[in-house]
Amino acid sequence: MNGTKIFINADLPEVRSFKTSYHKRDGFDESALKIEILSPTKTTLTPETFFKGAARKNVGDIRDAFNEVTCVVYAKIHRIQKEFGWCYAACKQYSRIAKESEYSELSASAGYAKKSWRCDRHGMLKSVTHRYKVIVRVIDHTGSASLILFDNMIQRLLDIPCVKLKE
Repeated sequence: MNGTKIFINADLPEVRSFKTSYHKRDGFDESALKIEILSPTKTTLTPETFFKGAARKNVGDIRDAFNEVTCVVYAKIHRIQKEFGWCYAACKQYSRIAKESEYSELSASAGYAKKSWRCDRHGMLKSVTHRYKVIVRVIDHTGSASLILFDNMIQRLLDIPCVKLKE
């Protein structure tokens, strides 16, 4: 197991020696090299603030929608639909699904076919990344619907990276 300990503006002999070497330089400005710890304030978001000015819809309103809808739905997550999988191969540049190609490169040195993928926007890919999606069933007083939550949405909702969810 590895570890790192960071000292910020510590009064240590090594730090004093390092600072002294900079004091000897022309045009040295100590304030320009000072490291400060940033502690951003955490704001609490209330439902009233979150919904202010948003197009709020009930689950029943969006369940049968055929067009893309941008709205806010206030509903309870009833269950996670695990049967559809948690992750998919995606293009690193566009984060869109990458389908495994029928045509694979034959590696002469390795003696086996290397996989390749195809992105609808980017074309042929030699490597992909994994993106995460969670399909949830949400309910409110008007009905239920399935919603897909992607990496960034899941992390904002749970404050946990998607990679950790698999563990």
